[in-house]
Amino acid sequence: MLQCGQRIGGVRGVLDSRSVKAREAKTRGYDAGKKIVRRKRHIAVHTDGRLLTVNVTPADISDVPERR
Repeated sequence: MLQCGQRIGGVRGVLDSRSVKAREAKTRGYDAGKKIVRRKRHIAVHTDGRLLTVNVTPADISDVPERR
């Protein structure tokens, strides 16, 4: 998975995520901010609009990296 600020082979892009409704599946989680069961789509797009990568996770996975 890409990290914020990470360069993909020297290419700059934009990374964002969005919670989406989930049908019955093992890979879904509770999004406390939205108070519903969802999945989260993480999408990286090149600055010229080309899709670089897509990753789907349960919504209970945080977007904010853990501080150690």
